Amino acid sequence: FDREVLRQMLVGRMFDHEADNLELTAADDTIVRLIRENPEFKDAFGDFDRNMFMAALRNNGFTEKEFLSRARQESTRRQLIAVITAGIKPPEKLSGALYAIRGETRSAEVLHIPQSAAGNPGQATDSDLEAFYKANEPLFTAPERRSISFITLRPEELAAEIKPEETELREYYETHLAEFTVTGMRNLLQFVLPDEAAAKAAAEKISKGADFATVGQAASGLNEKEMEMIEVTEEKLPREISDAVFALKEGEISEPLKSPFGWHVVKVTAARQKRIAPFEEVRGKIAGEIALDRATDLLVERSNQLEDARAGGATLEEAARELNLKLKRSADMDRAGIGPDGKTSPEISADPQFMEDVFATDEGSESDLREDREGGYYVLRVDKIPPAALRPMQEVREDVLAGWRAQQIGESMEKLSGELLNEARAGKTLEEIGKTLKLKPVKTAPFDRDFSDDQLSNDLVTKLFAAKPGETVAGPAPGGGFVIATVGAIQSPELSAQKEAAEQMNKEFAKRIEEDILAQYQTVLERRYKVEINPTRLDSLFEGQF
Repeated sequence: FDREVLRQMLVGRMFDHEADNLELTAADDTIVRLIRENPEFKDAFGDFDRNMFMAALRNNGFTEKEFLSRARQESTRRQLIAVITAGIKPPEKLSGALYAIRGETRSAEVLHIPQSAAGNPGQATDSDLEAFYKANEPLFTAPERRSISFITLRPEELAAEIKPEETELREYYETHLAEFTVTGMRNLLQFVLPDEAAAKAAAEKISKGADFATVGQAASGLNEKEMEMIEVTEEKLPREISDAVFALKEGEISEPLKSPFGWHVVKVTAARQKRIAPFEEVRGKIAGEIALDRATDLLVERSNQLEDARAGGATLEEAARELNLKLKRSADMDRAGIGPDGKTSPEISADPQFMEDVFATDEGSESDLREDREGGYYVLRVDKIPPAALRPMQEVREDVLAGWRAQQIGESMEKLSGELLNEARAGKTLEEIGKTLKLKPVKTAPFDRDFSDDQLSNDLVTKLFAAKPGETVAGPAPGGGFVIATVGAIQSPELSAQKEAAEQMNKEFAKRIEEDILAQYQTVLERRYKVEINPTRLDSLFEGQF
């Protein structure tokens, strides 16, 4: 159970209760306006369509009364929140200071010291490698693995055993014809004129060879883009003209057609005809749908049978034989489900809870039967737990050598960077320091606090913004080696020159203040209405569903 969803539900109910106590409610006119302005309920001409409104309600399982009640509830909540947050304005000085900090840029002189400057760490002796190996045993320890036996119940597995009768297939086809029907659609150019005479005059010009879009623009004032309607179905057109429009072939132009909106002149630019797929063409799909639907019902029955068999003392092997289920096995998996061959078995559940159960179950024990997020069930037994073991030195010698070399170079680089940083802070310029290493410093372009690249890490940029002009700092470079950098020019933003950006930041700041105030108000409501979540009780209600 998603506790965040529960928290949001409780917050909503608290605000509803508070609105009731304050005798707040949304006016009928407000609800009507919100519904009529909702683009989901508008037709192709941008007008409210009650049929679309009612269809949307049916598709989402609402009665009109339920939807209006929810709309009123949501509107009232928004009114309450608007009252609480009205008039919030960040202090001007504080906003200016924050913008100055956020918008500040700096440049720096940067000297990049490559790893090669640390020199060659030399040859490692056997004793060096042995010492590194023993000091870093976790790096060379094979991960804990498990070997398991398990049974999965999946709809697609059960569906493979189900063969629907011919009569079922035919009946499904007849009752689901809409699924196998490709809806007819048209791409149109259309303009609408207020009277028949104007529409006839325009249609006559087009019939004599004049360009449709040119005539339409001259008559209606619409450009070609504004006349265009894409993927229009019959339902999206006024019923008075839909039959006539859909009777046109691609490229044909209609006579003037009358509707409540005026006189339409329409050109079909592309047409997709309505088509019903033949039964034989969709037989396989229908058989799969019926089998999968029946398998979903059978899944619960089989899971209950599996639980009954286990409750009666059956092992997984015995339960699998009794119920004609496949007992699957996977050997030596790590926590990611990867076996010794480096691959994940396709038969294990993709639900992360599966591997959590594998590593939470003792050797020789079985897990509970659990429903997974794929809509199936699984139960598993841990057959063997090979102990985590340190891999032999001879097996990991190359890894040990690479680790030892990296450590030696890292220690040398750390020592060198410290020495060079001390020289810089003692007064040497980066130019002078670079000469001894045959390196040259470079000056960066101005950068902000969020900048980073292969030389300046986020951490080093933070140090540069904390330092004073002329001060030198150092740190590892993301691309390897390390960097010594001296703060150069500091540029503060001009509020007058960046008015839009400053206003945007002010809005973001105001939004955060609003969120803080609402959070405080929520805390007051929780205390006022004594809202508490009992996690133990909650877990008991949804036991076995995690």
